[in-house]
Amino acid sequence: NAIKYSESGDKVVISIKNENESIEISVHDNGIGIGESEQANIFGKFFRAENAKKKDIIGSGLGLFTTKRIVEQYKGKIWFESKTGAGTTFFVSLPINK
Repeated sequence: NAIKYSESGDKVVISIKNENESIEISVHDNGIGIGESEQANIFGKFFRAENAKKKDIIGSGLGLFTTKRIVEQYKGKIWFESKTGAGTTFFVSLPINK
């Protein structure tokens, strides 16, 4: 999604860090962002933000829904920070089994 909703040539930054008992992965883009009024629905089944639909990119609205379910099955968390027109950063935190 970070590549799909960014302009051609924009950078996508992926970071991984060890946070004591978990690994935190983040993916940051400077793409279209997610409007504040739609952020509560972003992990909903078949949901696509209006600006994503206008960009005329094919999508089913199942990717983030599915990702959230998988992350939660592994006792992890997923969240994001976003602003319309200023990009999005998604975070995934997964526990480390010792």
